[in-house]
Amino acid sequence: MTMKYPQKVKVAVLPFGDLMRINTSVEGKMEFSGVEGEILNVALNFLGFQYGFMIPEDLQWGRPEKDGNWSGLVGMIQRDEADLAFSYLSMTEERSKVIGYSKPYMFEEHTFISQMPPNRKSTLTFLYPFDLPTWICLFLTLVLMSTLLAMFKNGIRSLGINFFKLFASLVKQAVNTDGGSRKYNMLVAFWLLFAHVIVLSYSSTLLSFLIKPLKEVPVRNFNELSRAVQGGNYQANFTNFSLSFLLNSNMDHLVKLGEIVSSNKWIANTSALSSETVIKPKFFLALNKNLAKSYFGTRNDLFFSEDRLFTSYLAFGYNKRFCCVSKLNTFISRISQAGLYGKYLHDRSMKLFFKTLKRSIKSNTETPLSFDDLISEFTLLIVGLSLSFVIFLAEIVYSRFVSV
Repeated sequence: MTMKYPQKVKVAVLPFGDLMRINTSVEGKMEFSGVEGEILNVALNFLGFQYGFMIPEDLQWGRPEKDGNWSGLVGMIQRDEADLAFSYLSMTEERSKVIGYSKPYMFEEHTFISQMPPNRKSTLTFLYPFDLPTWICLFLTLVLMSTLLAMFKNGIRSLGINFFKLFASLVKQAVNTDGGSRKYNMLVAFWLLFAHVIVLSYSSTLLSFLIKPLKEVPVRNFNELSRAVQGGNYQANFTNFSLSFLLNSNMDHLVKLGEIVSSNKWIANTSALSSETVIKPKFFLALNKNLAKSYFGTRNDLFFSEDRLFTSYLAFGYNKRFCCVSKLNTFISRISQAGLYGKYLHDRSMKLFFKTLKRSIKSNTETPLSFDDLISEFTLLIVGLSLSFVIFLAEIVYSRFVSV
Protein backbone atom coordinates (compact mmCIF):
# COMPACT_ATOMS: atom_id res chain seq x y z
CA MET A 1 0.00 0.00 0.00
CA THR A 2 1.45 3.34 -1.06
CA MET A 3 1.60 5.97 1.69
CA LYS A 4 -0.28 9.15 0.86
CA TYR A 5 1.83 12.26 1.49
CA PRO A 6 0.10 15.60 2.19
CA GLN A 7 0.39 18.45 -0.28
CA LYS A 8 1.13 20.89 2.55
CA VAL A 9 2.18 20.17 6.14
CA LYS A 10 0.73 22.51 8.76
CA VAL A 11 3.32 23.39 11.40
CA ALA A 12 2.45 25.08 14.70
CA VAL A 13 5.31 27.15 16.11
CA LEU A 14 5.82 29.33 19.15
CA PRO A 15 8.37 32.12 19.72
CA PHE A 16 10.60 31.42 22.69
CA GLY A 17 13.08 34.13 23.51
CA ASP A 18 16.38 33.98 21.65
CA LEU A 19 16.08 30.22 21.21
CA MET A 20 13.16 30.55 18.80
CA ARG A 21 12.75 33.89 17.04
CA ILE A 22 10.00 34.28 14.46
CA ASN A 23 10.04 37.15 11.97
CA THR A 24 7.87 37.89 8.96
CA SER A 25 9.56 38.71 5.66
CA VAL A 26 8.46 41.34 3.16
CA GLU A 27 6.65 38.59 1.22
CA GLY A 28 4.72 37.67 4.35
CA LYS A 29 6.59 34.40 5.01
CA MET A 30 7.63 33.33 8.49
CA GLU A 31 11.38 33.12 9.03
CA PHE A 32 12.96 31.30 11.96
CA SER A 33 16.23 31.96 13.74
CA GLY A 34 17.86 31.12 17.04
CA VAL A 35 18.96 27.66 18.12
CA GLU A 36 15.48 26.13 17.89
CA GLY A 37 14.77 28.02 14.67
CA GLU A 38 17.90 26.59 13.03
CA ILE A 39 16.90 23.06 14.01
CA LEU A 40 13.41 23.61 12.58
CA ASN A 41 14.81 24.95 9.28
CA VAL A 42 17.07 21.92 8.85
CA ALA A 43 14.25 19.50 9.77
CA LEU A 44 11.79 21.01 7.31
CA ASN A 45 14.37 20.95 4.50
CA PHE A 46 15.05 17.29 5.28
CA LEU A 47 11.37 16.33 5.18
CA GLY A 48 10.98 18.17 1.88
CA PHE A 49 7.31 19.26 1.99
CA GLN A 50 5.53 22.51 1.44
CA TYR A 51 4.56 24.10 4.72
CA GLY A 52 2.03 26.39 6.28
CA PHE A 53 2.87 27.95 9.63
CA MET A 54 0.67 29.12 12.47
CA ILE A 55 1.14 30.48 15.98
CA PRO A 56 -1.32 29.65 18.80
CA GLU A 57 -3.31 32.68 19.87
CA ASP A 58 -2.71 32.03 23.57
CA LEU A 59 1.07 31.66 23.04
CA GLN A 60 1.15 28.52 25.17
CA TRP A 61 2.82 25.15 24.74
CA GLY A 62 -0.24 23.35 25.99
CA ARG A 63 -2.23 22.86 29.19
CA PRO A 64 -5.40 20.85 29.79
CA GLU A 65 -8.60 22.90 30.07
CA LYS A 66 -11.58 22.17 32.27
CA ASP A 67 -13.60 20.93 29.28
CA GLY A 68 -10.95 18.31 28.44
CA ASN A 69 -9.46 20.19 25.52
CA TRP A 70 -5.93 21.54 25.41
CA SER A 71 -4.50 24.99 24.85
CA GLY A 72 -1.48 26.11 22.85
CA LEU A 73 0.51 23.93 20.49
CA VAL A 74 -0.91 20.71 21.90
CA GLY A 75 -4.46 21.98 21.42
CA MET A 76 -3.83 22.83 17.77
CA ILE A 77 -2.73 19.25 17.09
CA GLN A 78 -5.64 17.87 19.12
CA ARG A 79 -8.11 19.88 16.98
CA ASP A 80 -6.37 18.78 13.73
CA GLU A 81 -5.35 22.38 13.04
CA ALA A 82 -1.68 21.34 12.78
CA ASP A 83 0.30 18.29 11.70
CA LEU A 84 3.50 19.18 13.55
CA ALA A 85 4.29 21.30 16.59
CA PHE A 86 7.74 22.56 17.43
CA SER A 87 9.38 25.05 19.77
CA TYR A 88 11.01 23.73 22.93
CA LEU A 89 8.10 21.34 23.48
CA SER A 90 8.64 19.14 26.54
CA MET A 91 7.58 15.49 26.56
CA THR A 92 5.08 14.74 29.33
CA GLU A 93 2.88 11.76 30.04
CA GLU A 94 -0.27 13.89 29.98
CA ARG A 95 0.50 15.36 26.57
CA SER A 96 1.39 11.97 25.10
CA LYS A 97 -2.26 10.92 25.53
CA VAL A 98 -3.27 13.64 23.07
CA ILE A 99 -0.35 13.99 20.66
CA GLY A 100 2.48 11.85 19.37
CA TYR A 101 6.14 12.58 20.05
CA SER A 102 9.17 12.10 17.87
CA LYS A 103 12.45 10.89 19.29
CA PRO A 104 13.87 13.49 21.70
CA TYR A 105 16.45 15.79 20.13
CA MET A 106 17.58 17.47 23.37
CA PHE A 107 16.85 17.55 27.08
CA GLU A 108 16.28 20.53 29.32
CA GLU A 109 17.23 21.08 32.95
CA HIS A 110 15.26 23.55 35.01
CA THR A 111 17.41 25.58 37.37
CA PHE A 112 17.53 29.13 38.71
CA ILE A 113 19.79 32.16 38.53
CA SER A 114 20.38 35.02 40.95
CA GLN A 115 22.62 38.00 41.40
CA MET A 116 26.20 37.11 42.30
CA PRO A 117 26.55 37.45 46.09
CA PRO A 118 28.51 40.47 47.37
CA ASN A 119 32.10 40.35 48.54
CA ARG A 120 32.61 38.99 52.01
CA LYS A 121 33.60 41.74 54.47
CA SER A 122 35.15 40.77 57.77
CA THR A 123 37.74 42.03 60.24
CA LEU A 124 39.21 38.51 60.22
CA THR A 125 40.08 38.37 56.54
CA PHE A 126 43.75 37.85 57.40
CA LEU A 127 42.78 34.45 58.85
CA TYR A 128 41.09 33.22 55.66
CA PRO A 129 44.22 31.87 53.87
CA PHE A 130 44.29 28.90 56.27
CA ASP A 131 41.37 26.99 57.75
CA LEU A 132 40.96 26.46 61.50
CA PRO A 133 42.70 23.03 61.69
CA THR A 134 45.72 24.49 59.86
CA TRP A 135 45.97 27.41 62.30
CA ILE A 136 45.73 25.02 65.24
CA CYS A 137 48.42 22.73 63.81
CA LEU A 138 50.65 25.74 63.12
CA PHE A 139 50.31 26.96 66.73
CA LEU A 140 51.00 23.51 68.17
CA THR A 141 54.05 23.16 65.90
CA LEU A 142 55.30 26.53 67.14
CA VAL A 143 54.92 25.44 70.78
CA LEU A 144 56.57 22.06 70.12
CA MET A 145 59.56 23.59 68.32
CA SER A 146 59.97 26.20 71.06
CA THR A 147 60.03 23.43 73.67
CA LEU A 148 62.59 21.35 71.76
CA LEU A 149 64.88 24.32 71.22
CA ALA A 150 64.63 25.24 74.90
CA MET A 151 65.56 21.69 75.88
CA PHE A 152 68.53 21.65 73.47
CA LYS A 153 69.92 24.92 74.77
CA ASN A 154 69.21 26.58 78.08
CA GLY A 155 66.46 24.44 79.50
CA ILE A 156 62.80 25.21 79.93
CA ARG A 157 63.52 28.71 81.19
CA SER A 158 64.18 29.91 77.62
CA LEU A 159 60.85 28.57 76.28
CA GLY A 160 59.27 32.02 75.99
CA ILE A 161 62.33 33.49 74.30
CA ASN A 162 62.43 30.70 71.71
CA PHE A 163 58.69 30.99 71.11
CA PHE A 164 58.94 34.67 70.17
CA LYS A 165 62.07 34.04 68.05
CA LEU A 166 60.27 31.39 66.04
CA PHE A 167 57.18 33.57 65.78
CA ALA A 168 59.40 36.38 64.49
CA SER A 169 60.65 34.08 61.72
CA LEU A 170 57.05 33.64 60.55
CA VAL A 171 56.82 37.38 59.97
CA LYS A 172 60.12 37.36 58.04
CA GLN A 173 62.41 38.43 60.86
CA ALA A 174 65.93 37.03 61.23
CA VAL A 175 66.56 34.32 63.84
CA ASN A 176 69.78 34.52 65.87
CA THR A 177 71.00 31.04 66.80
CA ASP A 178 73.42 32.49 69.41
CA GLY A 179 76.08 29.86 68.74
CA GLY A 180 73.95 26.90 69.73
CA SER A 181 74.87 23.24 69.42
CA ARG A 182 74.86 21.35 66.12
CA LYS A 183 71.50 19.67 66.82
CA TYR A 184 70.08 23.04 67.89
CA ASN A 185 71.22 24.73 64.66
CA MET A 186 69.95 21.82 62.54
CA LEU A 187 66.53 22.11 64.18
CA VAL A 188 66.51 25.86 63.53
CA ALA A 189 67.43 25.25 59.88
CA PHE A 190 64.52 22.86 59.38
CA TRP A 191 62.21 25.34 61.10
CA LEU A 192 63.35 28.17 58.82
CA LEU A 193 62.64 26.03 55.75
CA PHE A 194 59.20 25.20 57.14
CA ALA A 195 58.54 28.87 57.99
CA HIS A 196 59.58 29.96 54.49
CA VAL A 197 57.06 27.64 52.83
CA ILE A 198 54.30 28.65 55.25
CA VAL A 199 54.95 32.37 54.74
CA LEU A 200 54.94 32.05 50.93
CA SER A 201 51.72 30.01 51.01
CA TYR A 202 50.02 32.51 53.31
CA SER A 203 51.20 35.58 51.36
CA SER A 204 50.16 34.24 47.96
CA THR A 205 46.74 33.15 49.20
CA LEU A 206 46.11 36.46 50.96
CA LEU A 207 47.13 38.33 47.81
CA SER A 208 44.65 36.28 45.77
CA PHE A 209 41.89 37.29 48.20
CA LEU A 210 42.81 40.95 47.74
CA ILE A 211 42.81 40.62 43.95
CA LYS A 212 39.59 38.60 43.85
CA PRO A 213 37.74 38.91 47.17
CA LEU A 214 35.77 36.02 48.61
CA LYS A 215 32.02 36.04 48.02
CA GLU A 216 29.24 35.48 50.50
CA VAL A 217 27.68 32.03 50.31
CA PRO A 218 24.82 32.15 47.75
CA VAL A 219 21.55 30.25 47.72
CA ARG A 220 22.75 27.10 45.95
CA ASN A 221 19.77 24.74 45.60
CA PHE A 222 15.98 24.61 45.66
CA ASN A 223 15.90 23.53 49.30
CA GLU A 224 17.83 26.66 50.33
CA LEU A 225 15.72 28.73 47.93
CA SER A 226 12.53 27.47 49.58
CA ARG A 227 13.81 28.41 53.05
CA ALA A 228 14.92 31.84 51.82
CA VAL A 229 11.54 32.61 50.22
CA GLN A 230 9.67 31.36 53.30
CA GLY A 231 11.70 33.83 55.35
CA GLY A 232 9.87 36.64 53.54
CA ASN A 233 12.85 38.62 52.25
CA TYR A 234 13.27 36.96 48.86
CA GLN A 235 11.26 36.62 45.65
CA ALA A 236 11.42 33.75 43.17
CA ASN A 237 9.71 33.80 39.77
CA PHE A 238 8.75 30.55 38.03
CA THR A 239 7.13 29.69 34.71
CA ASN A 240 3.64 28.18 34.74
CA PHE A 241 5.05 24.81 33.73
CA SER A 242 7.59 24.70 36.58
CA LEU A 243 5.02 26.06 39.06
CA SER A 244 2.74 23.08 38.40
CA PHE A 245 5.73 20.81 39.07
CA LEU A 246 6.30 22.52 42.43
CA LEU A 247 2.68 22.22 43.51
CA ASN A 248 2.48 18.54 42.56
CA SER A 249 5.82 17.58 44.05
CA ASN A 250 6.11 15.01 46.86
CA MET A 251 8.75 17.14 48.60
CA ASP A 252 7.44 19.48 51.27
CA HIS A 253 9.92 22.29 50.65
CA LEU A 254 8.99 22.40 46.94
CA VAL A 255 5.26 22.41 47.68
CA LYS A 256 5.67 25.27 50.18
CA LEU A 257 7.73 27.18 47.64
CA GLY A 258 5.06 26.61 44.97
CA GLU A 259 2.28 27.81 47.27
CA ILE A 260 4.12 31.05 48.01
CA VAL A 261 4.89 31.62 44.31
CA SER A 262 1.27 30.90 43.38
CA SER A 263 -0.25 33.13 46.07
CA ASN A 264 2.00 36.05 45.10
CA LYS A 265 1.60 35.39 41.35
CA TRP A 266 5.35 35.39 40.78
CA ILE A 267 5.12 34.16 37.19
CA ALA A 268 8.19 34.55 34.99
CA ASN A 269 7.70 36.14 31.59
CA THR A 270 10.49 34.50 29.58
CA SER A 271 9.46 36.30 26.38
CA ALA A 272 10.55 39.61 27.94
CA LEU A 273 14.08 38.38 28.72
CA SER A 274 17.20 39.71 27.04
CA SER A 275 20.93 39.52 27.65
CA GLU A 276 20.65 42.90 29.41
CA THR A 277 17.90 41.85 31.82
CA VAL A 278 18.66 43.15 35.33
CA ILE A 279 18.51 40.57 38.12
CA LYS A 280 18.00 42.47 41.36
CA PRO A 281 19.36 41.47 44.78
CA LYS A 282 17.25 38.93 46.69
CA PHE A 283 15.53 37.91 43.45
CA PHE A 284 15.64 34.49 41.80
CA LEU A 285 14.56 33.56 38.31
CA ALA A 286 13.79 29.90 37.62
CA LEU A 287 14.12 28.89 33.99
CA ASN A 288 15.56 26.15 31.83
CA LYS A 289 19.31 25.92 31.58
CA ASN A 290 19.58 26.24 27.80
CA LEU A 291 17.63 29.49 27.82
CA ALA A 292 19.74 30.80 30.70
CA LYS A 293 22.94 29.98 28.80
CA SER A 294 21.57 31.60 25.66
CA TYR A 295 20.82 34.89 27.42
CA PHE A 296 23.21 35.09 30.36
CA GLY A 297 25.99 32.60 29.63
CA THR A 298 28.68 35.29 29.35
CA ARG A 299 27.65 37.46 32.29
CA ASN A 300 29.84 37.33 35.39
CA ASP A 301 27.42 39.20 37.64
CA LEU A 302 25.02 36.25 37.89
CA PHE A 303 25.13 33.02 39.85
CA PHE A 304 23.92 29.84 38.11
CA SER A 305 22.67 27.12 40.43
CA GLU A 306 23.87 23.59 39.70
CA ASP A 307 20.71 22.12 41.22
CA ARG A 308 17.91 20.85 38.96
CA LEU A 309 14.22 21.10 39.66
CA PHE A 310 13.46 18.56 36.94
CA THR A 311 14.81 17.24 33.67
CA SER A 312 12.64 16.65 30.62
CA TYR A 313 13.16 15.75 26.97
CA LEU A 314 12.36 18.00 24.02
CA ALA A 315 10.77 16.62 20.87
CA PHE A 316 8.57 17.38 17.87
CA GLY A 317 4.88 16.93 18.57
CA TYR A 318 2.80 15.47 15.77
CA ASN A 319 -0.74 14.56 14.89
CA LYS A 320 -1.12 10.79 15.24
CA ARG A 321 -2.22 10.64 11.60
CA PHE A 322 1.01 12.29 10.43
CA CYS A 323 2.51 10.28 7.59
CA CYS A 324 6.25 10.62 8.05
CA VAL A 325 7.15 9.85 11.65
CA SER A 326 9.92 7.41 10.73
CA LYS A 327 11.57 9.97 8.41
CA LEU A 328 11.36 12.60 11.15
CA ASN A 329 12.95 10.20 13.65
CA THR A 330 15.72 9.41 11.18
CA PHE A 331 16.52 13.11 10.96
CA ILE A 332 16.57 13.47 14.77
CA SER A 333 18.87 10.47 15.15
CA ARG A 334 21.33 12.04 12.72
CA ILE A 335 21.42 15.49 14.32
CA SER A 336 21.71 13.90 17.77
CA GLN A 337 24.73 11.84 16.72
CA ALA A 338 26.29 14.90 15.07
CA GLY A 339 25.70 17.10 18.14
CA LEU A 340 24.02 19.74 15.96
CA TYR A 341 21.94 21.28 18.75
CA GLY A 342 25.01 21.72 20.95
CA LYS A 343 26.88 23.34 18.05
CA TYR A 344 24.10 25.87 17.44
CA LEU A 345 23.92 26.64 21.17
CA HIS A 346 27.69 27.10 21.33
CA ASP A 347 27.69 29.38 18.27
CA ARG A 348 24.98 31.51 19.85
CA SER A 349 26.93 31.77 23.12
CA MET A 350 30.13 32.75 21.29
CA LYS A 351 28.35 35.52 19.37
CA LEU A 352 26.97 36.85 22.63
CA PHE A 353 30.41 36.52 24.25
CA PHE A 354 32.18 38.62 21.61
CA LYS A 355 29.39 41.17 21.70
CA THR A 356 29.68 41.61 25.46
CA LEU A 357 33.50 41.41 25.33
CA LYS A 358 33.72 44.55 23.21
CA ARG A 359 31.44 46.34 25.65
CA SER A 360 33.36 45.14 28.72
CA ILE A 361 36.73 46.20 27.23
CA LYS A 362 35.43 49.72 26.79
CA SER A 363 34.02 49.90 30.33
CA ASN A 364 36.86 48.07 32.11
CA THR A 365 38.75 50.34 34.52
CA GLU A 366 41.42 49.68 37.10
CA THR A 367 40.46 50.43 40.69
CA PRO A 368 42.94 50.78 43.57
CA LEU A 369 42.59 48.87 46.83
CA SER A 370 40.16 50.58 49.18
CA PHE A 371 40.08 50.79 52.96
CA ASP A 372 37.38 48.09 52.96
CA ASP A 373 39.81 45.70 51.28
CA LEU A 374 42.42 46.24 54.02
CA ILE A 375 40.18 46.70 57.05
CA SER A 376 41.27 43.41 58.63
CA GLU A 377 44.95 44.36 58.38
CA PHE A 378 44.33 47.78 59.93
CA THR A 379 42.25 46.15 62.65
CA LEU A 380 45.09 43.74 63.44
CA LEU A 381 47.55 46.64 63.63
CA ILE A 382 45.30 48.64 65.96
CA VAL A 383 44.73 45.62 68.21
CA GLY A 384 48.48 44.96 68.36
CA LEU A 385 49.32 48.58 69.18
CA SER A 386 46.57 48.70 71.82
CA LEU A 387 47.82 45.50 73.43
CA SER A 388 51.40 46.79 73.42
CA PHE A 389 50.28 50.05 75.02
CA VAL A 390 48.40 48.17 77.75
CA ILE A 391 51.46 46.04 78.50
CA PHE A 392 53.61 49.17 78.54
CA LEU A 393 51.31 50.79 81.14
CA ALA A 394 51.31 47.57 83.16
CA GLU A 395 55.11 47.55 83.22
CA ILE A 396 55.20 51.15 84.45
CA VAL A 397 52.69 50.42 87.20
CA TYR A 398 54.53 47.24 88.16
CA SER A 399 57.93 48.96 88.32
CA ARG A 400 56.55 51.69 90.57
CA PHE A 401 54.81 49.14 92.77
CA VAL A 402 58.03 47.14 93.16
CA SER A 403 60.11 50.27 93.91
CA VAL A 404 57.70 51.20 96.69
